[in-house]
Amino acid sequence: MSLRDTLIPGELEKQLAGLTFQLTGSVRSRVLGQHQGSSAGSSLEFAKHKEYVPGDDLRTVNWKVSARLNRMLVKQFVQEASSTAMILLDASPSMQFGEESDRKFFKACQLVATLSWILLRQGDRVGLVVFSGNKVVDRVPAQQIASHHLVIMECLERNLLTRVQRDNSSSKPPEAIMQIAQIERWADSSIMLISDFLFDFERSFKMLSELRKLNTTSFLFHMIHPTEYYPSIRGERVDWTRNTEAAFNFSRAGRFRSPETGQAVLADPGAVRREYLERYRQYLAELKQAASESMIRYDHMITNDPIESLLFRFSGQV
Repeated sequence: MSLRDTLIPGELEKQLAGLTFQLTGSVRSRVLGQHQGSSAGSSLEFAKHKEYVPGDDLRTVNWKVSARLNRMLVKQFVQEASSTAMILLDASPSMQFGEESDRKFFKACQLVATLSWILLRQGDRVGLVVFSGNKVVDRVPAQQIASHHLVIMECLERNLLTRVQRDNSSSKPPEAIMQIAQIERWADSSIMLISDFLFDFERSFKMLSELRKLNTTSFLFHMIHPTEYYPSIRGERVDWTRNTEAAFNFSRAGRFRSPETGQAVLADPGAVRREYLERYRQYLAELKQAASESMIRYDHMITNDPIESLLFRFSGQV
């Protein structure tokens, strides 16, 4: 079975077949796609009427409305244009936590595969940057053609097979990403950052704030393993202030090692569980508040949840 079939099996593809994402309200591109362009055009979507002035194309005159109102009115249109989505994928060692299908990095790769498939199908350009620590470890420049999905899948396969070595510098989107943004002209793009955010996330927000000067829109997808934290569910509402027993469910004392720094501590999970969960809730609150203050949309992905739940939530169809 190919990686593409593993990440997007046939049943999942059927579920996502009609899904679309509205990434930006107005983009400058004149290429046809799903999004409204800011330039006026002579085709596609009607916007409004305006008074006729000499030089206007007579073919745009709305003769029925003009006759009824006894004044000449012409139709104005907006173009639908393609948007560009740049996906930033964290491949740092902490993203390798978990077992196979619920491993954070595996689930993140499935998110990249499905997001890029949907976006390319609706006519948008998609690029991918894989980073770890202060380094860009792989990248795929943005393209629009449907076959570009194969290039993205090849990149994901390379990085699923190669586990990035520990980098003692904190995992954060590197300065090199800013350089790539300038070279590849990410203006008017949607930036999608996929990470477990187990680092100084304020540095990431600073980078995203700099990218916003290029008229970008940012989205955070937070990968969480249920052992790290599992919120309680009340009806259809997720209660992040309460956790289930699945969170930090270790039963025996042992060494807990940081995958990012390699530092280890000997601890009794029963004795530290309460403090750990309280600190994690505080960390979540700070992350969400920082995202809100930076006008960045935040969403989460519990790695043993079905990927379609996040995708439908992101599309606004739930």
